[in-house]
Amino acid sequence: MLAKDGDEIAYEDLPVELFFTDSDSSVGEKGLREALRAFERRYIIDVLDKTDWNRAEAANLMNIHRNTLLQKMKELGIKSIGKNRRNSRGTSLQK
Repeated sequence: MLAKDGDEIAYEDLPVELFFTDSDSSVGEKGLREALRAFERRYIIDVLDKTDWNRAEAANLMNIHRNTLLQKMKELGIKSIGKNRRNSRGTSLQK
């Protein structure tokens, strides 16, 4: 990330609260496993959004096998039906 003045900002420089949505519990109330699961779900959805929900392309960007991505999506309850793009809540987006 670049700051307005051109200086680079690393993720480590940002407060941890930025990585959780309002629907997430506060950092202190979550165990490590739940926090990792929430992060992984958000990360996968962000990459899928970036690739218009092209799972092969998303897997390639994440440097994982497509089958691994499909398994993670199943484990994390991330659904993609047909050729319709899905948003992070799993509802259809019309093209």
